[in-house]
Amino acid sequence: MPSYESQLGWAAGMLDGEGTIGLYKHNKRTNQVTLKVSIGNTYKPALEFLQQFFNGWGSLYPLTKYPGRKQVYAWCVSARQASEVVKKLAPYLIIKRAQAAVALEWARNIGAVGKRLTDDQKAGRQMLVVLIKGLNQTGDVFHS
Repeated sequence: MPSYESQLGWAAGMLDGEGTIGLYKHNKRTNQVTLKVSIGNTYKPALEFLQQFFNGWGSLYPLTKYPGRKQVYAWCVSARQASEVVKKLAPYLIIKRAQAAVALEWARNIGAVGKRLTDDQKAGRQMLVVLIKGLNQTGDVFHS
């Protein structure tokens, strides 16, 4: 069995090559935004391993199947669980290192459930949303 560290490195490689780290609105009425990590692949057992490796967290589901193409699956985890995944994988990331840094900054600003954010916290979070969106669009791997 590979070491825990080598499994983290493999998982980080999956995220670097096949995944995304993003901040997305999950409640349009309140403008609430959540951190999401997702990885897509045609080899479902690899995603099942990821889900098991990360304590059974997240959801594993098939994406739209197109004629003549293999079925693609996605493993997605969000909110505090996503921040824990990023925290564990960040030291091993290369391509998504900058996105991970933004995600970890976001996670440091997660407040207690039911506690309202200050206007400064809201503005800071909005800057992080814009920053990670830009990083995900540019594809600039050596941005940090």
